[in-house]
Amino acid sequence: MSAIFGLFQRDDRPVTAEALRLMREAMAYWGPDGGGLWQNGGAAGLGQLLTHNTPEAVHEQLPRWMPQHQLAFTAHARLDNRAELCDQFEIRSSARPHTSDGDLILQAYLQWGEDCPAHLLGDWALAAWHAEARRLFVTRDHYGNTALYYTHSPRFLAFASSLKGLLALPDTPRQLDELQLARYLTLWITNDGAPMLYQNIWRLPPAHCLTVTPDSLRVRQYWRMEDAPAVRFGSDEAYVEAFLDIYTEAVRARLRATRPVGVTLSAGLDSGSVAALAARELRAEGQTLTAFTSTPAYAIDSFANKNWFTDEWPLAHATAEYLGNVTHLPIRAEHIMPMAAMRRSLELHGWPEHAYANLPWMMGLLEAAQQHGLGALLTGQVGNGGVSWVGDRFPVWWPLRRGQWPAAWGALTAWRTAHGRSWWGAVRSQILRPLLLPMWSQRQRLAQPFSPPWQAYSPIHPAFARRLEVLKQMQAAGYDASFSPVREPRAERLATLLPGVHPMGALWHENGAGYGLEVRDPTADKRVLEFCLGLPDEQFARDGRDRWLIRRAMNGLLPPEAQWNTRRGLQGADIAQRVVANRAEMEETLAQLNTNPLAAEYLDLTRMERGWTKLQQAITPATASALLMLLRGLGTGLFLIDWQKNMK
Repeated sequence: MSAIFGLFQRDDRPVTAEALRLMREAMAYWGPDGGGLWQNGGAAGLGQLLTHNTPEAVHEQLPRWMPQHQLAFTAHARLDNRAELCDQFEIRSSARPHTSDGDLILQAYLQWGEDCPAHLLGDWALAAWHAEARRLFVTRDHYGNTALYYTHSPRFLAFASSLKGLLALPDTPRQLDELQLARYLTLWITNDGAPMLYQNIWRLPPAHCLTVTPDSLRVRQYWRMEDAPAVRFGSDEAYVEAFLDIYTEAVRARLRATRPVGVTLSAGLDSGSVAALAARELRAEGQTLTAFTSTPAYAIDSFANKNWFTDEWPLAHATAEYLGNVTHLPIRAEHIMPMAAMRRSLELHGWPEHAYANLPWMMGLLEAAQQHGLGALLTGQVGNGGVSWVGDRFPVWWPLRRGQWPAAWGALTAWRTAHGRSWWGAVRSQILRPLLLPMWSQRQRLAQPFSPPWQAYSPIHPAFARRLEVLKQMQAAGYDASFSPVREPRAERLATLLPGVHPMGALWHENGAGYGLEVRDPTADKRVLEFCLGLPDEQFARDGRDRWLIRRAMNGLLPPEAQWNTRRGLQGADIAQRVVANRAEMEETLAQLNTNPLAAEYLDLTRMERGWTKLQQAITPATASALLMLLRGLGTGLFLIDWQKNMK
């Protein structure tokens, strides 16, 4: 949860101590253990806010000025390849405990310059100022497990791990970017992951570098997950063994901390496997692992079915009991109201996020982890596209389309046996479903041909959408606003991982900072992602079973009921009940929006009110689905109110 920030006056004016002070004070909670500033009266200034996240971090002193190189440098990091780098730089064994990760990154930069990201593993960001060349270099880790934002003009460039650092500067623009706002409201994910809701403020995408001089600004990508080399072994057992070795090392590396480490634990295989491997490592040291599981605060059994369940506690607790050295704690978060959770999220991020249904339990979990004195929290957020990739969701459909009849018949037979379905059930799921899904996703267009494709899920005001010609722009970009779900397996997988785009790592980084924690995700480890993406798809789906790789790898590590469970948990499934139980809070927020001219311009408040009325009458899957549209509108409205206040 450490952070960096800095300022470069491209017009050669000196950076003032006041500007750096403003940035540092706005982000002060990122650095409970100190940090530093560097500013020598020239055109650049750098800062760091420090958290002692690892034993070696207590020796870190950044930023640093090296007159022999005319270089100022700052970073924050948790490196996973410390031993390799210490060997590379011939650091004595006795000196290694006193060598911080920031020091290792500095040495890597001195040796490899702007190519140093290729030699760094872990969660990190760095900035280097070359005084003689008047050049600033900024970069962040491979999958974006840190946050880094920047703004620039011909006069200056500023960067920071938090938007707060940028917005503290008087010169930072605060104009709304209407196109990005429309994209956010319609769930239109762009392929660069960079623009924010403010004009001229960007998030530096994962695996990218930023190089700035007085006359130029260049952003380049230094790593592409899509280019992961093929991984091939001679047997299924060899795949499992190699996977478990790499995955275990990713978990082990994230246990290096100054304070106890905890884990989020659902009923799924991602967090379950992280917990299993972490508990095994800690057990060898005689230590325990604290695990947190979200449990519903309201009865919601009507939402459960043969594919989904709404309370993950029983299966998660079975995992905790099986592991033995786990202290398992439920998170009901009854005291955290939905609107209060939204406001807290806006406070931490400076822009509205997406997972509103999950905010109450997420905030409750982070609060509990802080209260238990944890320094790091392990998650498995990226597992769905990596360690627990389902494989081909429709193993019958694609061979059938290619005319591979024997393969299609074999896949249908295996799927039917594995899932215990009738022949009709197998045909309906594996042939009719992928055939009809595209048409089903277009059902609203057929029923309401003059309505936009986002009508069911977006709170965007129709006049605002028409003014920006959102539909026309979507069509020109080739974007499918109906979310057609049938894609080739690799395309489906990349749509899940969103390489170079996914904001989840940055969001968790910022959330953790707000609660004195560092959130670490072994499933987002570069080595793990490259290995999993390089495997043949048959290692993930076999004989009608999905997630085949991790299920086999968890033999003896997870209880069989969790290892082979095929039902999914509905996180945040009680959000409708939470909202209805807090009517006064909802009514107050809607009243605020109805008196705000910006909300009236950008949001369809009439439809939001209608959805709120229906939800109070009855909570059903249909009205609960409409609630997500309502929550997105409320979160956006709160952002607009805050933005308007800050403009005054």
